[in-house]
Amino acid sequence: MKILGVNFKNINSLTGAWEIRFDRSPISDTGLFAIVGPNGSGKSSILDAITLGLYGETARLGSPETGIQNLSEKESYAEVTFSVMDHRYCSRWSVQKTGDNPEPPEMSLFALNGGKTLLESRTIPVRNRIAELTGLDFKRFCRSILLAQGEFSAFLDALENERADILEKIIGPEMLQDLEKSIRTRADIESERLHQLKEEAAGFQTPGRAHMDEIRLSMEQAREDSREIDRTLETLRDLEAWLERMEQEPMAEQDAVEALRMAETRFTEARQSLQQLELARPAERYKKALARGETLKARAEEIQREGLRLEAQVPAREERIGELEKRLSGIRTELDAARERLAARNGVFIEAATLDREIVATGERFLKTVSRLEAISREQRDTSLKQSELEERTKDLDGRIQDLLQWIEAHAGEKNLEAEIPAMESLLTRFTAIRQQMEKYENTRSDAFKADRRAARALGHAETAVQKAQSKADLLKDRKTDRDARLQAVFGGETQDSLKAGIDHGIKKLAVCKALIRIGRKADAFGNVRDELPENNSRMEALTESISMEQSRLQALEGQIRQRDTIRRFDPDRGLLQPEEPCPLCGASIHPFLDNGGIDFTELDHIVREREDKIRTLRIELESLQTQDMALRSRIKALEELQQEWAGQCAVAGEAWDFGDINSPSESIRIVRKEIRSARSRMRTAWWHLWRAKWTDRGLERKLEKLSKREKLLELARDEHETRQKSLAQINGDMDRLGENADSVRSELSGHLQRWQEPLPDPGSENLPVERLRERSEMYSLKRRERTAAADELRLLQIQRQTFSGVLQRLQEEAQPLSTESEAIQTRLNTLKADRKARYGILDPTRERQTLESEVAAINAEEQSLTREVDALRQGMAADRKAFQQLADQALQTRKEADDAERDLLEQSSAAGFLSLNDIRDGLAILQGEQEVMSRLAGAERALTASREALEALRPKHTTQDSLDTVRWKISDAIRRQKTLEQDIDGCERALEQQQQAQQEYRELLQAIAVQEKAYAEAMEVRQSVEGQGEAGGKLQQLLLKQLMEETNRHLTALSSGRYSLRPSRENVLGLYIEDALQARALRSVKTLSGGETFLVSLCLALGLSDMAGQHRNIESLFLDEGFGALDDEMLYKVMSALKSLRASGKTVGIVSHVKRLAEEIPTQIRLEKGQDGSTRITIVA
Repeated sequence: MKILGVNFKNINSLTGAWEIRFDRSPISDTGLFAIVGPNGSGKSSILDAITLGLYGETARLGSPETGIQNLSEKESYAEVTFSVMDHRYCSRWSVQKTGDNPEPPEMSLFALNGGKTLLESRTIPVRNRIAELTGLDFKRFCRSILLAQGEFSAFLDALENERADILEKIIGPEMLQDLEKSIRTRADIESERLHQLKEEAAGFQTPGRAHMDEIRLSMEQAREDSREIDRTLETLRDLEAWLERMEQEPMAEQDAVEALRMAETRFTEARQSLQQLELARPAERYKKALARGETLKARAEEIQREGLRLEAQVPAREERIGELEKRLSGIRTELDAARERLAARNGVFIEAATLDREIVATGERFLKTVSRLEAISREQRDTSLKQSELEERTKDLDGRIQDLLQWIEAHAGEKNLEAEIPAMESLLTRFTAIRQQMEKYENTRSDAFKADRRAARALGHAETAVQKAQSKADLLKDRKTDRDARLQAVFGGETQDSLKAGIDHGIKKLAVCKALIRIGRKADAFGNVRDELPENNSRMEALTESISMEQSRLQALEGQIRQRDTIRRFDPDRGLLQPEEPCPLCGASIHPFLDNGGIDFTELDHIVREREDKIRTLRIELESLQTQDMALRSRIKALEELQQEWAGQCAVAGEAWDFGDINSPSESIRIVRKEIRSARSRMRTAWWHLWRAKWTDRGLERKLEKLSKREKLLELARDEHETRQKSLAQINGDMDRLGENADSVRSELSGHLQRWQEPLPDPGSENLPVERLRERSEMYSLKRRERTAAADELRLLQIQRQTFSGVLQRLQEEAQPLSTESEAIQTRLNTLKADRKARYGILDPTRERQTLESEVAAINAEEQSLTREVDALRQGMAADRKAFQQLADQALQTRKEADDAERDLLEQSSAAGFLSLNDIRDGLAILQGEQEVMSRLAGAERALTASREALEALRPKHTTQDSLDTVRWKISDAIRRQKTLEQDIDGCERALEQQQQAQQEYRELLQAIAVQEKAYAEAMEVRQSVEGQGEAGGKLQQLLLKQLMEETNRHLTALSSGRYSLRPSRENVLGLYIEDALQARALRSVKTLSGGETFLVSLCLALGLSDMAGQHRNIESLFLDEGFGALDDEMLYKVMSALKSLRASGKTVGIVSHVKRLAEEIPTQIRLEKGQDGSTRITIVA
């Protein structure tokens, strides 16, 4: 809620119509403003106008239509514009006066969203509608927006035993009632929540461990089968890739050979580049020498360019020097002329300066004399004025003394009043004590009556609770009997252990059957291996006979073969024979082989080659059959091992199935799985009934225990009811005795008061008669003291009058000679000024001299500047000539060093085969690409190795009889089976996760029940403590103070930057301490707080109460009566810091300030100024 503006007319002393807008400039610009004005000007009336416009009530008056309306006006109204969230409203209160009697007030409420719509037009509906819109009734509004900060200051300063009354006055009974109601409601809510949680736990179904173990076993078996399929798939995919390469082998081998050839070519090229690199490597030794020569050449060229630049600057500098010397000659001529003019006028200047000094001295004397005369004149006027005031004051004192004497004579009877006051105070104290005791007993009787009614209700509730607990216990007993019977029906004569043993046996048999199926499938893969072995042996025997036959036929030709070999052994020697020449062996001259030709063995060679090829072919075929024989024997051995494993597994399963018959194990798996599912279903049902039976037992125990407790509580309730009735009777007797004592004291007190015309006091104002009598006694003493003080003051005034006469005489005597002296000085001053004017006229020699001296100084400065520039240019030219010569010598030397370095380099490199510097540069360029060459060589080596490996990979690696389509079908079938297994694993994981989640939910539910039981116990403990006899009010105050401190610390921590916090006292329930973070969180009494700290803490208490009263609604407008006296600098700083922090939170803060310095620190103000007719004027300043 935010107050946007107030418009009112004729409210108390605020006569006329006034409007204050808090949502417009200048108040909205800062958000912090002060309401300032003298006492009685109507500052609090502005706040009254706000509450009138909203609720038709004020915090100060019970009947605002008669107590707040201006008596001289016929109409009064108050209109408040406010907003809630984004909606704007206007509430109006008005009253008309007919004659001297006001008419009943009227109220109306309008909505201002886009137009003005009437919502309510009667007082009660308007109040109710505003409370509905804002959530604040009148009392909550006063505690939420009109902050009682001053009351909290009194609360902090009060003693611990006085704080209870102050706190009750601040918070009011409504908040105590709301707190008590919230405590009862919280206890009921916690009880209902606990009951709901227990019912939810009673109906919760949790899974059994056996079922979860079965799911885990199935999931593990599926994972093992999936891993086996993964291994099979890896082998099949490798086989598929090899078969695909075998189909593409001709093309693949050709591509591999071509790739190998290209890789070898690239490797050869890389090796050639490496050889060139090695040939160029000696150039690395001459790299530094070559770089040095090139550096020297570049340095020589740079030096030459610098010399040319210096040589080009010389003409420009010479020309500049000529110009400067010409200007220097003219300036020196001007300087001589100026000095001559200054010397010619020097005498006139000295004479004028002397005359001016005398004029200044005479003028100062004149001013000093005139100032003294004026001071004497002012003192004479002030003294005369004071003398007049003394005379008037003397007359007033004479009249005042006469009035005081008359008053004292008229009230002479009150001289002895002071002596009788203690007796009346004693009677009033007794009378007040009796009244307070009666009020206390009245409150106690009311509490006792309520406690008696509560005890009666508690007794009735306890009796009802015992009956309910008994009925629930009986119901649980019947339920237990029914569930035990259901459990026996589920087991059907078996036990839980026998069902578990049957499931374990079935799981083991399933594993055996699955192993038998795998063995049968492996046996099917061997086929008819035992029939293939005899056939292979017969083929081997036939091949052996064929080889023996062919060898016999080859041995029949052995003689011819030996002859052929013998003859052919001498064929090289026959090649040396020449016609008609002797043989080198036998010396014969006739050579038949040479004449007739040699023997033709072509046919024999053909026969021998055919028979040898046939024998070789038969032997190769025999070796293949022998290899196949070994493979068949190995497969037979593996088959025999599978048969043994089959027999072993059958023995474990207790069956005698034929080897390789997988239909029998498959059927057995189906039967066993069905039996396991049935047993597990019975186990789950039995477990569920068993769990419900146990839960019923626990519930029955709790109900019986609860019944016992309820019976004990019933006895306690009966005792409590009887005690409450006795207590109520005793309180009634005590109140009767106190009434008799009160009548006795009232009679005696009435006699004393009637002698002084004072009435008997009303309840709550017992001290008023004594206070009025004491005021009368003090007034009598005050008047006597005033008469004595007035007489003393009169004597002092007469002495002062005589003193003022002497002072006036002295001033008159001092003024006469000063007047004569001032006239003489003025005449001399006028003569000197006339003489100066006659000599020089309108000219001013002093200014003329200053002008000439300035001109000479300026010309002299320019001459010096030009002289320095000419000298600098000449020095620069000399330095440039010297530098030019040095650069020329340096360039010549550098060129010589470069030539020498090149000659030495060529002499050294010629031995390594480098004929010129360009050859060395080429070699270095080749070396720069060394990394690239090595990279190319490494890449070529890797490519060559990869090509060889690719060619090698094309060679056969697998021996299989399956075609590529068969392998691909096997791969797809394995993938299908693997997907099925993955689905089974996912299903198991989901089921397991659901079971675990159910267990977790059940654990969380039990934990929530434990937490809720603790919360319920705490709520019931608080409820019982506030329902106790005599201490309920104090306990409620403690709880409310605790809540108030929590809300206060939230604001106090923010406004003090985390330094301060309020803490309760352990010794006194309403005692308070302040915790200071800067003092190691030490605790100290709130009475040690300084003024600024007290303001800060009390402000935060008020803000905390505002949050509690507003029930944490968004309150955007606050009005604060700070209630302080004088502020020192430290306190002022802390107060302003707190208020600015409050404004920074987005609230509009108005402070009714009685402190001038605090108001001065807040520039935006609503000022109230009282007029002479008693009315007040309102102005807003910033």
